[in-house]
Amino acid sequence: MRLSLKVFLSAVAIPCVVSTSIPVVGDYADLYAACEAFGPDAYAAVRYEHGPPKIFKFGVCQATRDPEQGVAKSGAICRAGSCYGYS
Repeated sequence: MRLSLKVFLSAVAIPCVVSTSIPVVGDYADLYAACEAFGPDAYAAVRYEHGPPKIFKFGVCQATRDPEQGVAKSGAICRAGSCYGYS
């Protein structure tokens, strides 16, 4: 009887804890393809709350928040790069 109660409580609690806004794999694939299609100067593509995906070139740091598009929701890195904008 106790095991059934634990299973029931786990089944009820998990959906309450897990976020429903997890980016899907298709979104990552689309961002990665957009980054690759932009050319060799691009290293990342980020989808923010509002607006189309934003492509970042080498030498420009990607931000977690964009003043016009809001908070970053998902992103894909198509080439290795580093950013020293915050040092």
